[in-house]
Order: sequence, then C-alpha cells, then structure tokens
Amino acid sequence: MKMTRPFIGILALISLTSVSVMAAQPVVTNVRASQRAGTKLVDIYYDLTYAGTENLQSSVLVSTNGGASYSLPSTHFSGAGYGIYVTPGTGNHIIWDAGADWNGNFSTTVRFCITISEWRAIVIPH
Repeated sequence: MKMTRPFIGILALISLTSVSVMAAQPVVTNVRASQRAGTKLVDIYYDLTYAGTENLQSSVLVSTNGGASYSLPSTHFSGAGYGIYVTPGTGNHIIWDAGADWNGNFSTTVRFCITISEWRAIVIPH
C-alpha cells in the first residue's frame, strides 16, 4: 500500500504539470492593420496574452487572398511587436514595409497571421 501512494502522487503531479504547460500558451487576439496614408508602410497591431515565463518571439505570414493561403514572401518587418523579446499586452505594433516585399500591388483582401512562440537562449560552454 505504501507504494501506491507515491505512484498516485507522481501521476497527479504529471497531470498538473501538463495542465500548467497547456494553460501557459501565448494567445494572439484583435489583429488589425492599416496602411499609412501616402506610404507603403502597413501598421499591424495585436493583443497578446501570456502567463508563462519564457521569452517570446513573433513571426508574420502575409496572405493576399483573404487568408486562403499565406504564401507571399515577406521579410521586411520591424517594430517592438516583431521578432524576439515580444511582451504580452495590448497594442503590440509591427510595421510591414509592403513596398519592399510587394511593391506596386494593392488588395483589400490582405490578411496577416501572427505566430507567437516561446524560446530559450542556449548557452554553450567553451
């Protein structure tokens, strides 16, 4: 009987750990974008909720067909809401230089997919 109790305790600990990890996933909401008047810059804003402790990074995919596919090759992003060390909160800001990635084009069906992932710095001893 003594062996049963530790086993149940370990099983309960594993279950709680799994729930905690799943509950700590970053959540992106309220994505909105608008082109700056007279420019080829697009301001993208989003809200980010995260209760974890890991560092976060963002990436962006661009769709030109209303979200049917996100296949436009795009690399010209900047702003505090882009890249590594993204922080939770409202109004995270990304700037897309559409002129550099998609010059001379216009569409009312452009959509953005923002992905947030956790990352850890790996220290390699020398």
